[in-house]
Amino acid sequence: MVESALRRMLSEEALEKALLGVSVREVSSGEEVVSYNGNKMLIPASSLKLISNFSALHLLGKDHRFKTQIYYTGSIDYSGELSGDLIVMGGADPTLGSVDFKGVAPLDKLLENLVDRIKSAGINCIEGRLILDDSKVSDAGSRDSWQWNDVANYYGAGAWGLNIHNNLFYIHFDTRDKIGKKAKLVSYNPVIDNLSIQSEVLVAGTHTGDQAYVFGGPDIYTLKIKGSLASGRKDFRIKAAIPNPGLFFMSRLKAQLEEAGITSGNIQLSSDNSNKDLKNILTLNSPSLERIVYMSNLESNNLYTEALLWALATDRSRNGKYEQGIKRIEDMLKRLDLSVSEYRAVDACGLSRQNYISSSLMTGFLKEMIALQGESQILKLMAQPGDKGTAENLFTTRKDKKSIWLKTGSMSSVQSYSGYIKSKNGKLYAYCLMANGFSAGNRQIRNIFEEFLNTL
Repeated sequence: MVESALRRMLSEEALEKALLGVSVREVSSGEEVVSYNGNKMLIPASSLKLISNFSALHLLGKDHRFKTQIYYTGSIDYSGELSGDLIVMGGADPTLGSVDFKGVAPLDKLLENLVDRIKSAGINCIEGRLILDDSKVSDAGSRDSWQWNDVANYYGAGAWGLNIHNNLFYIHFDTRDKIGKKAKLVSYNPVIDNLSIQSEVLVAGTHTGDQAYVFGGPDIYTLKIKGSLASGRKDFRIKAAIPNPGLFFMSRLKAQLEEAGITSGNIQLSSDNSNKDLKNILTLNSPSLERIVYMSNLESNNLYTEALLWALATDRSRNGKYEQGIKRIEDMLKRLDLSVSEYRAVDACGLSRQNYISSSLMTGFLKEMIALQGESQILKLMAQPGDKGTAENLFTTRKDKKSIWLKTGSMSSVQSYSGYIKSKNGKLYAYCLMANGFSAGNRQIRNIFEEFLNTL
């Protein structure tokens, strides 16, 4: 049945001129029961997150947490004047100020809590500066191989030494004008100092969705938006990347302090703080790495996975480089006796078109993760059809949605499905399907992939 399903998939006109890689591997024995171009290296898109996320899980541990620390230098006199600096030391926590995690304070509440702790320390005036040390991420923001039309959109924000509010902000449009007219730019929030937005967004058909792209990048404060949005909506909200999340946070903190009657000096970036006499006011801990991995797999959140790679890079030294994180994954693949020559990654999240892996490597890796972490641990960190997130509208016709776990990857002319599937006899299989270079729509390729997987 599986062989005939594979032949049927290969005969699909939509895949006729595409590059296709297929691997299905029985987890218990490790036997690759289906392979078509299994060793051919293809662009995986966001399926690459499985290798990055589960490598971080294994190498750092499920209870690993990011830390953001607030210090001051100098002394506080009897009147509450701090004759020193207030220092925010970023730990690359991707969840700071996020609304994705229960128990994490959103941005406004976080700032309020922080000012309360500063006041509780007896400070009512800061004579020195507000210093941001975000040096844990030495090459912040987007990667060099990411496309220009991605890096200013929310999914292209990348990881910084201090991440805040998922490194994104919202832009609101009114699209109730006639099709072909300019959509009205209404507002954006939260407010970002010195930001300028130029919009060329047009109103399009009712069912065209969000086809608007933001152009800009790290530390670029003049943004241009092109494309179209579906008509008929009073508030059509899109998301864009904050140009510099750390400076945005420090500006908001300074404003919050002033609102509370606490004056301070200028905001300054500094990485030379290790030798100072630092006195801790507050340490903020992120949710567990296990929860971050789950949310990344569920929502395909690029920031979370990029931050996990930085955690691998800086786990042994705060001055670690991005490439050291990728090297740790490569070294792990070697220890697992997997073909590291079939893993070429230039980022962690899969946004780059310069990432290449083989489907056989992916299923071999997934098999090893079950052996190392246990079936229940790995499967609970993966999405299933119908779960809120990227898998919500997949396998809509499948009766048994609880027997398949998946991570998809999608970009123009690229589609991938990777994960696990349990057969009727209870056997667990790892699978990876990747297609590159097709001219059909991604939805058509997804339907073909799902039809094949439904036969397993």
